Amino acid sequence: MEKHLMSPAKTQMGKMFKKKWFRELVLLVPTITGARSSNKTEDYGVFKKSKLSHLQQLSVYVSDWGKSIKWYQTVAGLTVSRTCAAEPHPTLPGHTIRCCYLSATRHQECLVLVEHKDEHGNIVKPTVHDFFHTAFELDGPEECSFDFAKEIVPVLKEHQYKGVSYGPVRHNATPPDGDGESGGNVATYIYDPDLHFIEFFSGMDNVENYQRRYGNKMGSQRV
Repeated sequence: MEKHLMSPAKTQMGKMFKKKWFRELVLLVPTITGARSSNKTEDYGVFKKSKLSHLQQLSVYVSDWGKSIKWYQTVAGLTVSRTCAAEPHPTLPGHTIRCCYLSATRHQECLVLVEHKDEHGNIVKPTVHDFFHTAFELDGPEECSFDFAKEIVPVLKEHQYKGVSYGPVRHNATPPDGDGESGGNVATYIYDPDLHFIEFFSGMDNVENYQRRYGNKMGSQRV
C-alpha cells in the first residue's frame, strides 16, 4: 500500500510550483523587499567560477536501509563502497546510526544512506520536512538533448515509488522547450522511497558554455 506523507494541500502546493507564474508570484515579495534583484526565475547568468569546486558528500536519513540501498543501486546506478556497523549517534544519547556509502562513476562515496534508531531500537523515520531535493548528474553530453534525458525515464517508471513527478524538461527561458527556470540543463524528477525529491540531469550551464551561447546577457534578456 502506498504511503502518503504529505497532506493534500501540500501536494497541491507542490504542483503549483511547477507553474512559472506561481513561482514568480512567490518570488515577488522578496523582490519588492530587495532580497532578490528579480522575481524572474530565469534571470541568471554564469559569469564567474565558484570558489567551491563540487559537493563532496551528501548524507540522508532513510526508513528502510535495504530498500533504499537497492533503489539507489537500481535507479541511480550507484554502487556500494562500504557499510558500517551501528555506532552511537553523535548528538542523541542512546540513539544509534549505521551508514552505507555509495559511489558514482566519477565520485567516490558521494551519497551516504543513514539508518537512525532511537534508544529503544526503533527506526526513526525521516519526514518530508527533513530534506527536500538532491540532483544527480548523468554522464552525458555537455549540450544535453531531450533524447538523451529520456533514456532514464523507462528506468524511473519501472522502479517508481510515486512515479515520475516532472520532466524531462529543459531549465532555461529559450523557446520552445524552456520552462523559464535556470540552469540550462535537461532534467527529470522522481521521489525515492522516503519521498526525497530526486533529480537526474545533464548539460548544466557552466562559465564556458553559458557565455559561448549568451555572452553576458542575463536570463530574461535572452528572450
